[in-house]
Amino acid sequence: MPDRAPANLIAALQTVARAQPKASALRLPSGHLTYSQMAEHIREHADALRQQGLPQGALVGVDVSRSVPAILDLLAVMACGCAYLPLDPAHDPQEITGRAKPHFLLRDATLVPFAPDEVPVTRGIAYVMPTSGTAAASKLVEVPHQAVLHNLAGLNQLTEITSEDHCLLLAPLSFSSSVRQLFLPLLHGASVVVADETQRQDPDALLALIATEYITSLDTVPSLLALLSDTQSPDALAATCLSRIMAASEPIPAALARRWTTLLPESRFFAMYGLTETAGIVAAHLVTASALPEDGYLPIGDPLPGTQVALHPQQEEPGDGRGEVLAVSGPGLARGYRYQQGEQDTRFVTREGRRWHLTGDLARVDEAGRIMLTGRADRQVKLAGKLIDLNAIETALRTHPAVLEAVAVPLTAPDQDSHIRVAVQLRPGYLIDDSAHPLRHLDAQLRVLEANQPETTHMYEEIYRHRVYEQHGIVVPSDATVIDAGANIGMFSLSVAQRAARVLAFEPCPPTYQLCAANLQLNAGGTVQLVEAALGSGTRTAEITWYPGATGLSTLHPDPDAEAATLHAIARREIETGSMEDAEAWREQATDIIERKLRGQLFPCRVLRLSDVLDTAGVTDVDLLKIDVQKAEADVLSGIDERHWPRIHQIVAEVHDIDGRLADLVRQLHTRGFHTITEADPMSQGAGLHYLYARRPDYAGDPALPDAAPARGQETVLLDERDLVAWVDRRLPHNHRPASVTGLARMPRTPSGKCDRRAVARLLAASPAAGKGMAGHHDAEDPQFQRVAALWSEILGRPVAPRQHFFLSGGTSLSAARVVSRLRRSGHPQLSVRALFDHPVLDAFCAALTRSQKDTVI
Repeated sequence: MPDRAPANLIAALQTVARAQPKASALRLPSGHLTYSQMAEHIREHADALRQQGLPQGALVGVDVSRSVPAILDLLAVMACGCAYLPLDPAHDPQEITGRAKPHFLLRDATLVPFAPDEVPVTRGIAYVMPTSGTAAASKLVEVPHQAVLHNLAGLNQLTEITSEDHCLLLAPLSFSSSVRQLFLPLLHGASVVVADETQRQDPDALLALIATEYITSLDTVPSLLALLSDTQSPDALAATCLSRIMAASEPIPAALARRWTTLLPESRFFAMYGLTETAGIVAAHLVTASALPEDGYLPIGDPLPGTQVALHPQQEEPGDGRGEVLAVSGPGLARGYRYQQGEQDTRFVTREGRRWHLTGDLARVDEAGRIMLTGRADRQVKLAGKLIDLNAIETALRTHPAVLEAVAVPLTAPDQDSHIRVAVQLRPGYLIDDSAHPLRHLDAQLRVLEANQPETTHMYEEIYRHRVYEQHGIVVPSDATVIDAGANIGMFSLSVAQRAARVLAFEPCPPTYQLCAANLQLNAGGTVQLVEAALGSGTRTAEITWYPGATGLSTLHPDPDAEAATLHAIARREIETGSMEDAEAWREQATDIIERKLRGQLFPCRVLRLSDVLDTAGVTDVDLLKIDVQKAEADVLSGIDERHWPRIHQIVAEVHDIDGRLADLVRQLHTRGFHTITEADPMSQGAGLHYLYARRPDYAGDPALPDAAPARGQETVLLDERDLVAWVDRRLPHNHRPASVTGLARMPRTPSGKCDRRAVARLLAASPAAGKGMAGHHDAEDPQFQRVAALWSEILGRPVAPRQHFFLSGGTSLSAARVVSRLRRSGHPQLSVRALFDHPVLDAFCAALTRSQKDTVI
C-alpha cells in the first residue's frame, strides 16, 4: 500500500493492480484472474451498473449465495461509490432487506429497484453487514471504507502478508470476516483462493484445497482449526505450505494454539480479536510456544496502532467476578447501526471525549496485565433466581479428555421449569451411551444408532436382505460414484460404501443427519461424503417437517392424509404377514398411534440443485442416483441440467404417484434414453408408493463386487452421560449442573465455521431426552403404581424404576398401545395411548392416570 492512504478500498486495489498487473489476484474453481483482469472486470461491471441508473451513495443488496460472481458484484458496487448489503438465502434475505431498505437489489448483473427513494445515503460506507443472530435480531452495521483500511493497515504490520502469499477466502460473504480475508491479501498483492461451501464444511476437502493450492496463510475460526487438527493426520498437515495461521471470531484455547505450533513449528500463529462493529481486527498478537499458558484461553493481544481497548463496568449483575465489559475506541469503529438508534445509543457511547463501542464481551486483566475474555454478558442466564454462566459449563466439559466441543443452552420442556442442557461433540472413538438413540448390532459387523427400532428393522430388511435398490439390472460396480438422496440414518450409503469409490449422501433433517453421521463413523463409511441438505429444483432455504415417530416420512411436502395412509398400509401388510405382535392393540388405537407418529417438528434446511453439486464436487459420472425423498422426487430430477443427464447412468427412485407423477417421470426418463421398470412397494400397497428403476441400455459398469459387510470403525469407548454431568458438578457450583448431556456426531456450524447455537438448541429441544426429566410425584408404594410398573416391565422386558422413560427404555408405538390396551381392560376404559406419549416417564404417567380417574369420578 502507498504511504498516502487511499480514499477507499477500490482505489487501494487499483493501486496494487497498476503495480503488479500480471500477478494472480483471485483463484476460482473456474480459473484465475490476474490483478489487471480483476480491475477490468470491476470497471466494466461498474460501468454497466451506472448505465442502469445506479447513483453514488446507494445501498445495493447483493445475492452472495454463489461466491465467485458475488465477489465481482460487490467490488463493482463499491467502485460506483455505493455500499453493498450481502444477502444470503440461508439468513432470511427478505427480513434483512425489509429492515435495511436497500435502494436496489443486484440479481444476475441486473439492478432491481427496492427502495430507490430511501434515505440515508451511504457516502463513505463500504458495506452494511448484518451481525450474527436471527435475521430479525441481527444488527445492521454500517462500516466506512476508512475504518476497514485503517484496521487492515495496522494488522499487516504484524502479519506481514506479501505478494508471495496464497491466502484462503473461507468465510461466506455474508460474514464480516470475509472482508478481511478478501482485502487484506489483495491490498498487499497476494493471491486469494476462494473456497466453496463443501470445502468450508468438510475438513478432508479443505485440507485437499490447502495442499493443491499451496496455501500459505490460513485465516479462520478456532473451532474449524480444532476440527482440522482432530480429523487430519499430523503428517498431512505438516506437509502443507502453511506458514501463517490466523485465528479470530471466537475465544482461542491455549491447547489449540499449542497443538498448531507443535504441528507446524516453522509457521507463525496469530491470535486476533475483533467484531463487525469494529470493522474487523482491533487487537492481535503473535503466539509463541514459550509464552503459552498451561490451559484456558489466550489473551486478546495488543491493540492495533491508533486503537484503544478498555474495560467498562457492567450495568447489571455487578460483582459477580466475571469481569467487566470490553470496550474499543479508535478510527476503526463502524459508523453505527442502520435504523436501530436505540441499539446504537446503547452500544456506541461517548465517554471523556472519546467514542467507544461496548462489545458485550466480558473480560478481566490477569496478573501479567493481559486482557482475558471471560465470556459474554448475554450468555449469563438466571434459573430459579441464580445466575448461571453457560460459558463456564462449556469450558468445564471441554476439559474432559473425550470432549472436543460443548454447547450449553437453557431449554424448557412442557410442564417443567427451565433447565440447562448441553450438546457435546466427542473426539473420534467415543460415544455417549444414550438411551434416546440406542446402539444396535444388526449383524456381526453393522452397528447403528437408531431413531425407531421398527424403522431400522424395515430399512435393514429392504436394503440388506431384499436389495430393493439393486434389482432389475441395477448394479453398483466397483469404483462407482453413487448419489444417495434421502440418506436417513445411512443404511443405503453404508451398504454400498465398501463397493463404491465415492458416495455423496444428502440428509436434510438435522436430528436424522446427526444419526447418519454417527453411523458413518461407527462403520468406517470413509467413502461417504455426507451433506446436511436436500436436493431440489433450486438453491434455497426451506422448512422440512421431521416426524420423530416416523423419520422415513419426513418431508418438504407434508400431507398428513397421505402420510397416515402410508402408515395404515404398512400396518395392514404387517398384520397380513403375521409380523405384528398385537394386531388387536393396533386396531383399537390406530388413530391415536398414527396421530402421535405424525406430530411433526419444523426444521430449516438447505436445498441444493444436483447439477450445482456435481459441478462443485467435480463429479463427471454418476453410476447410480438413489432417490427416497418423500414426494420431492420430481424436484430432485428438475435440479439436473441437460448437460448432466448423459452422465447419469442408473436411477432408482421411490415415487409417490400423485396426480400421475409416476407416468410423467417414466416419460421424462424414456425421452432421455433410459429403460425403465416400475413396481408397487409391497410394504405399502394401496398408498400409491412405487419403485422406479431406470437404466441406460448402453451402461456397462463392471460387475458388482460380492456383498461386502461394512468395515468396522475404530473401537468405540462408551461414555455414561451421568459421568459427564458429574464432571461439571465437580468443577462448578451445583446450580450449574446440566439436566442432560447429549452427544452429536457433528456440531452444527454457521457457514463461517462457528458453532450454530440456535441449531443446537433446536436439536436438543427435539431430542427425546429433552423430556426425560419430566416426572410426577407418585407414591412408589401405591398399588396402582406397582401394577403399572409391573406392566411396563413385562412389555418392555426389563425392570423399571420410578423415573423410567418408556420410549427411552425400548418402548415403541405398538408397545405403548399394548400397555394402554391392558389398562383399558383393567379399569381405565377411557384411557388413550396419547396419555403415554404425553407422559412417558413412569411417575408422570401414573400421576396422569390418577388425575384422569378423579376427573372421571367428578
